[in-house]
Amino acid sequence: MWDALIPKFGVKITPAGSKIFIVRYRTEAGASRKYTIGPTNAIGLEPARDIARQVLAAAAAGQDPSRDRTMTRDAPSMIDLRDRYLEEHADPHKKASSAKNDRILWKKHIIPRFGNRRVGEITRADILEMQSAMFAKHHTANRVVALLSKAFNLSEVWGWRTPGSNPCRHVKKYPEDGRDRMLNPEELGRLGQALLQLEAQRIDPPSFVPLIRLLLFTGCRRSEISNAQWSWVDFENSLLMLPDSKTGRKIVQLSEAAMEIIRELPREKGAIYILPGRIKGQPIKSPRAAWESLITMAELPDLRVHDLRHTVGSIGHRIGLSQKLIAGMLGHKQMATTERYLHTYDSDRKDATDRTAKQISEWMGEK
Repeated sequence: MWDALIPKFGVKITPAGSKIFIVRYRTEAGASRKYTIGPTNAIGLEPARDIARQVLAAAAAGQDPSRDRTMTRDAPSMIDLRDRYLEEHADPHKKASSAKNDRILWKKHIIPRFGNRRVGEITRADILEMQSAMFAKHHTANRVVALLSKAFNLSEVWGWRTPGSNPCRHVKKYPEDGRDRMLNPEELGRLGQALLQLEAQRIDPPSFVPLIRLLLFTGCRRSEISNAQWSWVDFENSLLMLPDSKTGRKIVQLSEAAMEIIRELPREKGAIYILPGRIKGQPIKSPRAAWESLITMAELPDLRVHDLRHTVGSIGHRIGLSQKLIAGMLGHKQMATTERYLHTYDSDRKDATDRTAKQISEWMGEK
C-alpha cells in the first residue's frame, strides 16, 4: 500500500498481520533498498512521512541510509566506551582512588542516561541537557562533563567518533563554591570539646578521634592520614613518608603534638595501618556517622573534613609563617632518600609545625 503524496513510501503488511511503514530507494550504484520506519501503531502518518522524506533526501545525496543504520546499530555503545575507558585509561594511568571515582560517575550519572546510546550519536545538546538536570550538584556535574570530555577525546583516537567532534567542547562548567572554610578560635574550642565527649563515649570507630586530631595537627588530606601505615612513620625524625599522595610521593613534617598521638596509638602485632578500621587488616574508612555526630555536637553543621586542612594553613598564616613555610608544613612533594637530607630537612619547617599545632591545641582547650 503506497502513499499518494510520497513515492516509494507506504505500509507493508506482514504475514502476521502487522502493519509497518517502509520507504524504498535506490543507491548510487542502482541497488534497491528497503528502509523500515516502524509499526503504524507506534508512529503516526505525518512523522513517518517526515522520516521517509529524510531517507529519500539522503539517498538522493548519495548516501545509503539503510546501510548507515546497520553500521550505527553495530557501532560502539556508551557502555563499550565506559569499559574501554576504564580498562585502557583509568586503571593503568590513574590512582586507584581516582579510577574508583570514575567508576562511580559512570555508574550513577552516565550509564543510566546514555548507556544504550551509540558513542557517535551523543551531541552537545545531550551533554547540555544532562548538565542542566544536574544543576543542583555543580561539583558532580563538572566532574561528569570532564570525565566524558576525556572519554570522547579517546573515542576519537580509537576511531569511534569523527576527529574534532567531542560534544563536551565549549560546554561551560558550573561555577563552584570556592569558599575556604576556616575555623576560628571559638569554633576550634567547640570542636575540641566535642572530640573529648566523643572520646569519653567511645565513639565507633575508635580511630575516629585520633584521625581528626591528626588532621588538625598535620594539615594532611583525610586519605593521607586514614591510609597511613606504621612503616611510613619515621619516629626518629618526626616524618611521615607518603609514597602515593594526591601530588605524588611526599614527606610530611610531623609536629610534636602529632607524634604524641601516634606514639599513644595501640599497635597490634602485625598491624599495617596506624588507624585501623572496623574490618581487620583494613584502614579506617570515611566515618560519616561519626563525623555527623562531631559537627552536630560542636554546632558546626557546615564543616567539611577538608576544611580542617584550610584551618591549619590559615592559622599558620595568622601566627606569621611565610607562604613557603606553610606550603612545606602541609607537605613536601619530594621523597627524602639520603641521611643527609633527613638531618637537614629544614628545622624551620619543624618549628612551624610545632608552633601551629600548639596554637590549635590551645584553642581546642587541650593544653
